[in-house]
Amino acid sequence: MNNFRLSTYKGIAVALTQEEIEKLLNAGSTVERLLDGRVIDRDTKKVLPRQVSCIYQICEQDGAVLLANSLTEAAAIVGLYPDTLSKYLDSEQLNGEFIEIKNHKIKRVCVFS
Repeated sequence: MNNFRLSTYKGIAVALTQEEIEKLLNAGSTVERLLDGRVIDRDTKKVLPRQVSCIYQICEQDGAVLLANSLTEAAAIVGLYPDTLSKYLDSEQLNGEFIEIKNHKIKRVCVFS
């Protein structure tokens, strides 16, 4: 049984002190948002997979433009494994440009700026 439910708790709720509130408000961010919509952890430099807010724009040879909501969906359209496509898209020299793979041009597009 949970003795700490709000409805049954008999103890006194302790509020934060002003010093604790200021410490929380002035704390630096632990994540960094990249221009392509991905979010990385500043300490580990790893991409946080559930925080991503980007889509994948795929241009075919005939001029059709497809939008994929996930890396897996984009990889299926192109005919690659998601890990392989991710390695191409993660290269440092892209700078928001398209990469060309299997007669498709692909890039990450930030959904929210």
